[in-house]
Amino acid sequence: MKKPQPRRNYWPGVFGPPPPGFQTLVRPLPLWRLFLATALGSIAVLVLSHWSKSSLAGYSYGFLLFTLISWPFVPQIVKTARWRDATVAESLLLLVASMALGAFAQKILGFNPQQPGLSRMNWQTAVRMLWQFPLVLPVENALLIGAMATVWKFLRPTTAWQRGGVAMLTAALFGLWHVPFWGPWTMWTIGLSVLPWVLFMMATGDVVVPLLAHILMDTMAMVLTFGPSRSFAVHDFWLVGMTMLIVLGLTASVIRDWWMRSAKT
Repeated sequence: MKKPQPRRNYWPGVFGPPPPGFQTLVRPLPLWRLFLATALGSIAVLVLSHWSKSSLAGYSYGFLLFTLISWPFVPQIVKTARWRDATVAESLLLLVASMALGAFAQKILGFNPQQPGLSRMNWQTAVRMLWQFPLVLPVENALLIGAMATVWKFLRPTTAWQRGGVAMLTAALFGLWHVPFWGPWTMWTIGLSVLPWVLFMMATGDVVVPLLAHILMDTMAMVLTFGPSRSFAVHDFWLVGMTMLIVLGLTASVIRDWWMRSAKT
């Protein structure tokens, strides 16, 4: 008689115990240090960005504070980062999920709560932000991971419902962090749009895919909202974006293969 195969759990960390990759993220630090690092790092980003009139300065010093207090949490995040064959495809799927939930949140509200903040910007401001995204958005994701690990350690979830609660509370805290600039209702819209990132990290322990989805989503918002109507970047955004992702994926694959060959020799 054929032995029955155990049912595979496709979403560990959400419907089952967390995978090793996620455990590596949440294990290293005691709760109080993780909470202190995330809270002070997040506050430092907001306060210093306002005082210095430079988001780059605020994010840099906030990230430095977060890194020092939580050491070695950030190096541990970097060590878990892996580029896989499915990274680009999963990033696009996560982007679609984030955009769909964000649009759903706006549909419920009946308006875009970020519109007042967007009205204060123009194409020159957007270009400046685009240059900052590769430095600024990884800091936001690091703080998101810090919040996720803090909530997980505090609640210690044991059931699927509790793990789902961890994801929703983490996303809500990330949305709350955006309220000082974008307004109160953005806690709802931004929180719902980043919920897929948190669920994905809980299920896989992968930190690269949510970061790529974040960069793609914010880049698309800046280019399509503020780009000149006859600009090549606006008309061919998806073509340029897909080409860059393919080049990035091929480059990462070549580097990974070279690294593996070097390790064997």
